[in-house]
Amino acid sequence: MAKVLLVDDEPRVLRALSAALDSDYDIHTSESAAQAQALIASNGGFDVIISDEVMPGSNGHELLNWCRKNSPKSKRIMLTGIPITTELRQKVSGADDVVIFPKPWNITDIKEALNASKRTPKAAVPDASTTSEKNLALIVDATARGREVYSQLKRDRVIKPVLFDSISELLGAAGRYNDIRQIILNGETLFEQHENLILRIARTYPKAKILITVSPSLGRVRFIPPSLSKRANLLAIPFSANRLLTHLVIGH
Repeated sequence: MAKVLLVDDEPRVLRALSAALDSDYDIHTSESAAQAQALIASNGGFDVIISDEVMPGSNGHELLNWCRKNSPKSKRIMLTGIPITTELRQKVSGADDVVIFPKPWNITDIKEALNASKRTPKAAVPDASTTSEKNLALIVDATARGREVYSQLKRDRVIKPVLFDSISELLGAAGRYNDIRQIILNGETLFEQHENLILRIARTYPKAKILITVSPSLGRVRFIPPSLSKRANLLAIPFSANRLLTHLVIGH
């Protein structure tokens, strides 16, 4: 059972989260960043650390930055009642590896993120002896909707999807995929500071078409790097498995 640390200065929030999660996870709680740091040091770390952003003393991003150095194997999740802006993401060290949820939070989304932390990259990699790399699609999306698309693509069996939680994780797997034809990114989670990472994806996977999914309610992605906006192999498309299939390259 995954060991999860919840950090929030409001006891009622801790009680609500604990009640929603304690049947599936080993839940520990803390009402401050300082107390959380002491718990992490004394418990040998946690699988997942979920922290509120605005707290007395140290804020959530300061705690999560500390965790990146002192508990590097922990999945980091932030809950916040303030707008999720580029400025906020820039405060978080290694922001691409941090999942940020707005308050009021949706417990289904939090559980999806917790379940994602149980996966390892090796578990997500198909058997290369039975699947052509040309029929693989690398998906970077830690949201519930992203997992729905992944599940549908997997059921359809036209494309073999491989799911990653972050761009950093995708880049770390580069050595396994030399002939990848398609990479799918969640357009709602792209901000200006991701430009260099997206450029690295383009350089690391030069043969890949990069598909950026767009929520129908958003109507557009928040940010496409200017240096990539005119690339023939970068497309912004509606967020659905059916529309993805019309754009994916099927190898033979």
